[in-house]
Amino acid sequence: MKTLRKILLLWGATLVLLGAGAIAYPQFGGVSVSDFLLPASSSLLGVVSYFVYRRENGNGAKLVFLNFALFFGVNGLSRPLYQLAKTAFFSSSTWSNLYYYQYNLLVYFLLLSLCVIHLVVDYMVAVRPTYAKYVVSLVIVGAVGLVVFHPFFLDAKFLYSVTDYHNFVAVRRSITVLQSQGIANPSSEEIASHAQLAQADIASNGESLKMYQERYVAHLREYLPGNNYVSLLLKPLWLRCSKISLLSVLMLLFCIVHQYFIDSPRGAYMEKIVWCLLPYCGFEALHSYSYTTVTNWDAFDNIVEVGAYLSMAVMWMLLLLFSLRLRFIDTIEGKYYERRLLSDPSRITRWRDALDNWLLKEFMNPRELDRRFLIQRRTED
Repeated sequence: MKTLRKILLLWGATLVLLGAGAIAYPQFGGVSVSDFLLPASSSLLGVVSYFVYRRENGNGAKLVFLNFALFFGVNGLSRPLYQLAKTAFFSSSTWSNLYYYQYNLLVYFLLLSLCVIHLVVDYMVAVRPTYAKYVVSLVIVGAVGLVVFHPFFLDAKFLYSVTDYHNFVAVRRSITVLQSQGIANPSSEEIASHAQLAQADIASNGESLKMYQERYVAHLREYLPGNNYVSLLLKPLWLRCSKISLLSVLMLLFCIVHQYFIDSPRGAYMEKIVWCLLPYCGFEALHSYSYTTVTNWDAFDNIVEVGAYLSMAVMWMLLLLFSLRLRFIDTIEGKYYERRLLSDPSRITRWRDALDNWLLKEFMNPRELDRRFLIQRRTED
């Protein structure tokens, strides 16, 4: 109960920060239900992860949960901290929202990949020192981050230099010029003839250059109404985020296959955490890629709303698993089992956790289990 009070107290402080950020700068995204629940759920998961980290012994799981605490904590608190800083320091800046969004997204996916990669490395290289495995994980994440996100490290305004957005600006400018010349509704052919389009990264499929340019201009015109242009601007960023999420999915699948063949005992609930991370990373890859396919900003908002609830569902499953592990490692049996994993894992078998017991109870016949396992029966006098 003492630990629970500490968790609720610390989480309550994060909720106050979330509310203060929304009050200080409410126009940044509004205060929808999912918009509040997602960072609240993430911050709670970060708090629980921190307490698991504090209770862990010196095995690799300690740094695994430190990564989770950092990832979910930053994900939950970065937005209210930005909202407060926006109000206090640079409310008049027109670039701050873009800088925050793109670099917060970069940090989010790099921390997520660190959580996954270190978990996989710790699974596969059990005999190496913990610090060595963490260094290897950091090197892999750093290398992947440089390969995928290096344009954003070199130029904060990289998105404005992408060919598609450059051509979009040229199309928008050409429409304005043609309308000033008396052409109220210029066609795609007229716009393509007037605008000087840079070579785009869209295959022409053997069609003539003129037909290709007209089709390309028609595609870019879909981004003209309202805030639709933001989808085109952020498309390269989302594509890179989907790629790094896909890498995390592949790493988790590799870890699951490796564990299937090796089948060595692991820490309680760790295998189930890996299975929960798989849909979480899969949703992140799917969300980021689906953002690139929409040209309407309202459709984008709908996808974000649905994606938030899907991510929260997995977060709550992870919260259950983290809480169960926290309770387990505080017991005498849990401390003994985790110590034996470090000292002599070959002499112990896999721990049957609370979820295993529930599954056996729900989906198997107890009498069948009696015939398969040695049990102690009570005798009657």
